[in-house]
Amino acid sequence: MMARFRRLASHAAHEGWYPGFHHVLRTIQAAEWRTKAELDLRQRDILRSMITFAFAEVPYYREMSSRLGLRPEDIAAPADLAFLPILTRGEVVAAKESFHPQRRQCARYHEGATGGTAGTPMCYRLSAYDRAIMLATMYRGWGYAGFRQGDSTVVLAGRSLGVGRGKPSWERRLGDLARNVTKLSAFDMSEPALDSYIASINRVKPAFIRGYPGALQVLADRVIDRKATVWSPRGVFSTSENLLPQMRESIENAFGCRVFDGYGLNDGGVSAYECSSHHGLHIDTERSILQIVDEQGVPLTTGIGRIIATTLTNYAMPLLRYDTGDVGEIDADPVCTCGRPRILLKKVWGRTTDVLLTPEGAKVHGWFFLYMFWDLGKGIKEYQVVQETVRDISILLVVASDFNVAVIDEIRRVVSAQSPGWVVRIQVVASLRRTAGAKTKFIENKIL
Repeated sequence: MMARFRRLASHAAHEGWYPGFHHVLRTIQAAEWRTKAELDLRQRDILRSMITFAFAEVPYYREMSSRLGLRPEDIAAPADLAFLPILTRGEVVAAKESFHPQRRQCARYHEGATGGTAGTPMCYRLSAYDRAIMLATMYRGWGYAGFRQGDSTVVLAGRSLGVGRGKPSWERRLGDLARNVTKLSAFDMSEPALDSYIASINRVKPAFIRGYPGALQVLADRVIDRKATVWSPRGVFSTSENLLPQMRESIENAFGCRVFDGYGLNDGGVSAYECSSHHGLHIDTERSILQIVDEQGVPLTTGIGRIIATTLTNYAMPLLRYDTGDVGEIDADPVCTCGRPRILLKKVWGRTTDVLLTPEGAKVHGWFFLYMFWDLGKGIKEYQVVQETVRDISILLVVASDFNVAVIDEIRRVVSAQSPGWVVRIQVVASLRRTAGAKTKFIENKIL
């Protein structure tokens, strides 16, 4: 009886958020077992609509298509996207307004920001419909593990998964209650906090646990070290950063269930989810086109390369051939024993984030700093945060001409509020030091 009530409450909450959401969800779920040919045909239709719109209504693409002599009919399939140059995050930041369509300013949209796992903060817009597609594909992906809408879920994460600092608003608390979600902060992982999280899981008895792999591993290690009794959910969903083999092993041992990994980013619209066969992540095709390209930008059917995204349903801010900053391995010949025909994303690189330590003895997920730059990133082109010792935090900033130096004091205030014992050294530099492979770890703990 209670389970039915929970599902009805969740249904009502989603319809209130986006009227017609369950029609979108049923459409997405109905495509789960369609053939690859059917999926490709539908994706080409959506792509043609997006290209026609972008070339006509988005200043950046209108100018670019005119300069390159391209017409909408020149890009009729994903392979034709090679006619377009690859778009970098820096280019979006530099010309943000030109990516906003001119005749849809009154359309419903959500403003988001990414602190940048690549170290470059960026603001973006998502249309209401695009967000509905995002949630529908996520529920379908969780369904690979047996999830049903309304199932109780405990989330251990930060702002990207709706876990904010401080007391949540009554609207957010009501929404979490209706969706049957309990939230725990990855930015307070002191031993007392971790013990309270274990108690919360035992009280809620969730069907699923979801969170950042790094934070989930810290919680799992606490369970194992204390030999604590903890509720075993039906599965654990990991997201937002790389799930390393040792993380998967610790989490599965602690909670007595399988981990189901996921990959996604809102600015590019790409997503992929792991099924019960655990052979890779099935790439969604409805919201974005995910391509793997080599060093010359040529799409690969199999192999390792940069992950490039082309949004298909985000008419509030289309991004075409957008470089996500991640590196992935693709397998275009699905061999998954589950039978789903979707292309498999075998592995993703470039999303590993360290956990930092405080002098007070707590552990703080490194994405605390990423979210800080969501709010304070104006005028900051790149950043790097390094924990040199338990007390010493170094922050390097590459700034633009419009950077307000008062932000430096605000950074110190925010960091000090998280840990009064941290001593923060902030330095403005011309560029960040990179390895021969042009890589930089933007949030790093040197003492682990």
